[in-house]
Amino acid sequence: MTKPHWTEKSLSDFLFSVRFDFVYQLEKQIERLKLRDEDFASRVGVTKGRVSQILNNRDNMTLRSMIKYARALGLKLSVVAYDDGDADNNKGPIPAEIFRTCWEKQGKPVVFWDLEKASTATFTKSAYPLHVTFTLSTLPEQEKAIVGTQEL
Repeated sequence: MTKPHWTEKSLSDFLFSVRFDFVYQLEKQIERLKLRDEDFASRVGVTKGRVSQILNNRDNMTLRSMIKYARALGLKLSVVAYDDGDADNNKGPIPAEIFRTCWEKQGKPVVFWDLEKASTATFTKSAYPLHVTFTLSTLPEQEKAIVGTQEL
């Protein structure tokens, strides 16, 4: 039996992990925008000290405050519930960076129907090297073809 991830100990631990992941995303965007704490504070309408509390993960953020912080940095927020086949939480929550990267690789779809226009990737669940098969789904049915298999 695999030992559960540390976030399985309590709801507070799981929440800390999700909150830490969110703060990491804020910090990356602040860095990309080359903002100082004062700049972020001004955008959010809080003091520099409050920004320190937010970024040091001492804030019990509400969904409302998370949206406010993200929008102040030109970001959007989406809450995703998912089934990763790990009901016992042996691996912990999947980092948002994984979801963001997958979204970008699918052409940044904004509605479900955009996925029909995007290329699809099939990942074989096996040991490394991982084989990935790409299929173009935008071609007419008779022209759909596997366009490549690549070892990662």
